[in-house]
Amino acid sequence: MEYEGDLVSLFGDMPDPRLDRKKLHQLRDILTIAILAVICGAETWDEIEDFGVARYEWLRAFLELPNGVPSHDTFNRVFSMIDPEEFENRFASWVSMITNKLQDHIAIDGKVLRGSGNRSKGKDPLCIVSAWAATSDLVLAHTAVESKSNEITAIPKILDLLHIEGCIISIDAMGCQRDIAQQITNAGGDYVLAVKKNQRTLYEELENFFRQAENINFEGVVHDCHKSYEENRGRKEERVLYVTEDIDWLPMKEKWSNMKSIVYLSSQREVDGKKTCEKRFYISSLPPDAQLLTKTVRNHWGIENNQHWILDVVFNEDKSRIREKTASRNLATLRRLGLNLLKRNAKKASLKRKRLLAGWDERYLIQILEGIF
Repeated sequence: MEYEGDLVSLFGDMPDPRLDRKKLHQLRDILTIAILAVICGAETWDEIEDFGVARYEWLRAFLELPNGVPSHDTFNRVFSMIDPEEFENRFASWVSMITNKLQDHIAIDGKVLRGSGNRSKGKDPLCIVSAWAATSDLVLAHTAVESKSNEITAIPKILDLLHIEGCIISIDAMGCQRDIAQQITNAGGDYVLAVKKNQRTLYEELENFFRQAENINFEGVVHDCHKSYEENRGRKEERVLYVTEDIDWLPMKEKWSNMKSIVYLSSQREVDGKKTCEKRFYISSLPPDAQLLTKTVRNHWGIENNQHWILDVVFNEDKSRIREKTASRNLATLRRLGLNLLKRNAKKASLKRKRLLAGWDERYLIQILEGIF
């Protein structure tokens, strides 16, 4: 079975944090069982042990298991000791090897693991900051911070893990920082950064400029515009995006690396007869192409629907009560590894159904694991 060697080699030489005299189980056996179990639906250390026991004879065909299947306490203890940053870096290296071409759009956003916190002890939940490829629909890299407010420190680490030359990087307002814009352009990428009131002066300048332009229907303002309309399940939404490269007037223009355009998106929604209007502003190193920017802004939120939502609904990530930070962080890596493997499988089925089938049918589980490298 050729695939097992590939799977084991994925993290087979991970540094083992345990003392030699306490190693009843090989680290590669522990990692392999955990990865397979998460793909097949396991969500706790007990369930990972149950998977190993249920599939013991099958696992023995390619794992040594000198002392049988590790207990749930062993899984818990080992994943509480493994260096999570090393685990995340190897994940990112693996994804870079399986993607055939450079991604054209990468969205970066944070997701809080709500069950990992403990309010009674004053411990904030972990926030996992991820990079997601809009084209291949894969998690490219991720890392963790102690709270969502610390995303600023995580984003540069994520960017360092990626090859972003020729890519568009979109980030919500938390990542709208001059150093981050500089890092992206230094690496040969372009940025689309949401501007909110955490950058108050910049936000107010953009708001004032576009309000005046809108009042005169953009007459005399050199710009590009793109309109889109969507109607779905009783919700109607009309979006109008304006972009201009007329930014010589902007006082802080030179402080933002290679800034070429500013963007205004007006979104009007009607749900069950109730109308709302939302206005968003962006800065970008891209030229003023309204259609491209509309697509980029629209695709950015794919990270919510195609990653965050799936991790909560299919993998029950928000409901996980593993509060030990290192273990919780490493389990988050296992989920994202499982998510990528399931998405790469060509079978036309929901991810929930794929997980069930993998647990029921070893032949299908082998299909999911084929071609890891």
